Amino acid sequence: MSKVIVIDCHGHVLGRVASVVAKNLLLGKKFVLVRCEDLQVCGTLKMRLVQWELYQRKRVNTNPTRGAFHHRSPADMVRKAIRGMLPKNNYRGKLALKNLKCFEGCPAPYDKMKKSSIPAAAAIYSFNPTRKRTLLGELGTAVGWKYADVVAKNETERKEKAAKWYAAKQMKQKAIAEAKEKILADEKYKAKVAILKKFGYA
Repeated sequence: MSKVIVIDCHGHVLGRVASVVAKNLLLGKKFVLVRCEDLQVCGTLKMRLVQWELYQRKRVNTNPTRGAFHHRSPADMVRKAIRGMLPKNNYRGKLALKNLKCFEGCPAPYDKMKKSSIPAAAAIYSFNPTRKRTLLGELGTAVGWKYADVVAKNETERKEKAAKWYAAKQMKQKAIAEAKEKILADEKYKAKVAILKKFGYA
């Protein structure tokens, strides 16, 4: 069973993330994309909304209920972008798409897992500093996504909880280091410390 790779999408470009992830999905890797609302697309919000209006006109003329389906949530937008880069109609593409999960925010259990980034898709390397850009969360909210406030609230709580955990971890490490120094300096444990040093444990 292949290891799940968790990607933090904050500060990344949508198209570049999609292309890198799609290529690796076809190699059998499993991906979880978190904080999809922080992905960036080029152009102002006004320009993206004009493009959205044109995009909304795409449909099946004979039976519009068959598609196309225009997703409002950032996670679904990302999934659809990656889906468009996969051979989704054959077995290989369908299997690759099953190995992809996208989320707004950073839900459990992925909040406690190590997260990676994609340097090739970072916005600071991809965009000119003067280039106008729009967050996927802003675009989703403008076209009908209703859960931006809920995600923001959950993210604030998660960051506060993570900060408390990190502070406790730092205190624990400091206490262990002080106790170790105290023991190494104590003459009472000199013989035992010498044995530990001999085997590389002190």
